[in-house]
Amino acid sequence: MYQKYINMKKEIQKEITQKEITQKEINYIDLFAGAGGLSLGFDEVGFKNVFSLDIKEDYCETYKHNFPTHMIIQKIFQI
Repeated sequence: MYQKYINMKKEIQKEITQKEITQKEINYIDLFAGAGGLSLGFDEVGFKNVFSLDIKEDYCETYKHNFPTHMIIQKIFQI
């Protein structure tokens, strides 16, 4: 009976730990963003974009179209 209780307790602790890990907000930045393929993957799993960076104006325009709520920076000295 005691061993069953220990096993249940371990299982509950494992579930709580997994929930705590998945509930934490993970931020990312996307350097050399291009059209935003990396951002798409991160967004799909629940990460939060801080900002994205690319030096090509055309790439930035495409990124803005694909991710209108993200901040895209064209030149590093704008930070």
